[in-house]
Amino acid sequence: MSRKKLLDGRQDTVRSINNMKRLIRYFIVLCFAVLSGCVSTSSTQSYRPADHSGPAYNIAATRNEFGGGLNGTFAVLIDGQKVIDEKLPLEADGVEFYGQFDGHKVAATYLESVTQIGTVAMIKRRAIVFIDGERAATLEM
Repeated sequence: MSRKKLLDGRQDTVRSINNMKRLIRYFIVLCFAVLSGCVSTSSTQSYRPADHSGPAYNIAATRNEFGGGLNGTFAVLIDGQKVIDEKLPLEADGVEFYGQFDGHKVAATYLESVTQIGTVAMIKRRAIVFIDGERAATLEM
């Protein structure tokens, strides 16, 4: 057997192994997404800014696994209105998003943490919402 045929055979084997690894990764991500559910919604928290005389704002957050992009979407709602609606990057922990509501600047920090319990990994997702720089809500999804 010539050296060239031997090298070609090895390259084909390496290519096949890399393709198989890629397929396994996609399958694991797909299984994880299906098992974790499609949409996670937080409970609503109320917040009234110091200079606001009207009713308190009702703040909630959602995370849609299949909303777009590779990691889904994240949204913050105030009084039912989407103030922030963004695609999440693959490494979403600690990412900040910005929006406006009723003349106020809104910022949200998206946080993810993984806890291992035996062989099961639990993902905790939170959003810390600020209105005009003041912490308004900590939401778990």
